[in-house]
Amino acid sequence: MLGKETGLISDDRILIEAKNGELIASGPEQIIGQIELRGFGIVTRPVIERHAIQLLVDISGEMDRMPENEEFVTELLGVKLDRVPVPSRRLIDSVHQRLLVLEALRKIQMPGK
Repeated sequence: MLGKETGLISDDRILIEAKNGELIASGPEQIIGQIELRGFGIVTRPVIERHAIQLLVDISGEMDRMPENEEFVTELLGVKLDRVPVPSRRLIDSVHQRLLVLEALRKIQMPGK
């Protein structure tokens, strides 16, 4: 997204550890490289073994039209992290969900804009 390299860390389960002020994500050994492709089954894809988490995409059952600023930050394992609340597909379509995530990524890459 936004011209950055992307890749699979894990599907369904992820391991998270706090290290040097960052949250590091990795996949459990039993499922590394495997992802469920609905309608087909389990497929194998290249993986990124470990990566710092930069944004928490929080799928929610509620829709807040104008969230307060504090809703865009959270803390996990003692590490502050940018957060974007994204209403579930019951409430908004996938195009709107994608726009919310893209806007949050832009904010991270260009603070103050």
